[in-house]
Amino acid sequence: MAASGLATEARIRRGLALASGATGPLIGLVLLCAFLSLSTETFLSLRNFLNVMDQITVLGVMAVGMTLVILIGGIDLSVGSVLALSGMVMGYLGNNQHWPFVVAILGRLVHAMRLDGLAAIVPSAASALATMPFASSPAAAYIRSGLSCS
Repeated sequence: MAASGLATEARIRRGLALASGATGPLIGLVLLCAFLSLSTETFLSLRNFLNVMDQITVLGVMAVGMTLVILIGGIDLSVGSVLALSGMVMGYLGNNQHWPFVVAILGRLVHAMRLDGLAAIVPSAASALATMPFASSPAAAYIRSGLSCS
């Protein structure tokens, strides 16, 4: 009897270990998808799938870039503000200045590269002042966020 109780306890612990860590959110995602596919008729549609893929592409590209930055030992928390400000520049060039779409995209890319060039000044100044990049990177992000709101 004692061996049977230990085996049951081991099975329970394995089941709890499976639901913890990285597999817990995956199980939650599968349950959420199952619930939404049963409760709505549009969740598993092609239109919804394409909408989700359209919304996640920019974040996916940014996530890959941030992963590479973190892997080489750096950190830059101002990537989102560069995206927002360069998007505002592209919208301004396309809508207000009536530039062609392709030229507005190129203007956005040039602007983003120029912002990243200016952002290189902040970490070098931070290292000269012996501050952490983790503190100087949000400072650059706040400056860009303020510029995109004005």
